[in-house]
Amino acid sequence: MGAPRMSKPAGPTVRVEVEEALGPGLDYREDLGRGGVVVSGSRNGTLWLGVDRAFLVDSDDGRGRALPVLLALPSSSFVGARIDAELAGGYAEPSGSVLVARLPGAQLPVDPVLRAAGGVGPEARWLDARQATARAGAARRGFRERRSRGRITGGRAWLPPEGAPEGALQGIYSHAERSLDRLPPRFLRGLEGMLDLDERLHYSIERPWLSEPSLLERARRRDRRSGLLLLTDREVLWLVDHANPDSYLSDWGVDAEMLPVEQLTGVRVQDGADALHLAFDTPAGSHRVTLPIELESDVRVFEALATRFLPDRNGDRLRRTYELKPVEFEEETADRFHQLAEARALEAEARRDARELLAFLYSPRREGQRQRLGLWLSPSEVGLLGPRSERLATGDLTSAGISLSPLTARIRLRAGSRALSFPYPGPLAVHGVAFFRLLRRAWANAAAR
Repeated sequence: MGAPRMSKPAGPTVRVEVEEALGPGLDYREDLGRGGVVVSGSRNGTLWLGVDRAFLVDSDDGRGRALPVLLALPSSSFVGARIDAELAGGYAEPSGSVLVARLPGAQLPVDPVLRAAGGVGPEARWLDARQATARAGAARRGFRERRSRGRITGGRAWLPPEGAPEGALQGIYSHAERSLDRLPPRFLRGLEGMLDLDERLHYSIERPWLSEPSLLERARRRDRRSGLLLLTDREVLWLVDHANPDSYLSDWGVDAEMLPVEQLTGVRVQDGADALHLAFDTPAGSHRVTLPIELESDVRVFEALATRFLPDRNGDRLRRTYELKPVEFEEETADRFHQLAEARALEAEARRDARELLAFLYSPRREGQRQRLGLWLSPSEVGLLGPRSERLATGDLTSAGISLSPLTARIRLRAGSRALSFPYPGPLAVHGVAFFRLLRRAWANAAAR
């Protein structure tokens, strides 16, 4: 039985992805490192039947596979091409359904050709556009239901469950997330404090420890510490060893610097004589990360992915406005140093200065620090209280760093030529990190004002 002509009005437009191009043509691939598409090969001398094999994007045929589609085109496309096509009908048989769609203006091949291209048996019955639309809708609902069962609803969204097989993680976790178990423990501890529970990792580059520097590298005082550069859906994060790994046998934690993606105005790679410099521009200035030249391919991918967070030509971009939920001051952090009364007095001063206090940290008097210090955060400012008080507008920040080490704990902020440094005891690190995460949210929100 031949497939009928497509009835009027035409079926709905659906998005399909080509998985097998059946005719002659060029093959393409996306080059993330160079930010474009390149020709990767060609197909010659094959018989063109007028259709390519594709599948319905974001669909599930009820058995965990995408719903197949025969796509009618004037000429063969290429694997990976996503095309908005008109749904014309389909075939139904006991083993499943095959939909038929066409690029607007393309002619549908005759029924025997469609059946041959789709591997459809003679007993399969033809579905009209209305019936095919119902099957496509059911397949999309099945996909959403299957994805919801795999959705992460608790714990850390960026951390794959321990012991899960690699295959089960595909499609739920990125390669950067699946590679976390290969990182040194000090980097993982840093991430646990710095990332939000629902934050996701997009890409990472690991800078190896330079164990045997050359004479020239020593003369240039090149940083030898191992590092980790991360791009998430919320920030650029740079972690490095707090101390040179060849100086001590112990794990001394990491130093971290962060930049909200909402503040990015430019991303560029600068070539050096023996290294690459990945520069991140913001309205207030620029920050640079140095990586070995042999990691150029990774650096180019990182650049291409980070560029997607930049404003468009009109200066517009998608923005996330973060909830700034105040963090209560933990009085125990001062009481353990027998300075609770002093801490309360400094917190009261912070409330007066901030007007809308989001968070407060107290750094007690102790050996090596003769004066008490306080650090406060409001939705628009961060301030230091002590012998010399200072305040910076979050929107003017150029850089923000924190040391997560038992040797020293410190928050470092810079806005142009002005700097703010807040040291505090290592045992209070968890409170400092909570302050720092909230600061990132306020800094990100400043981009929307």
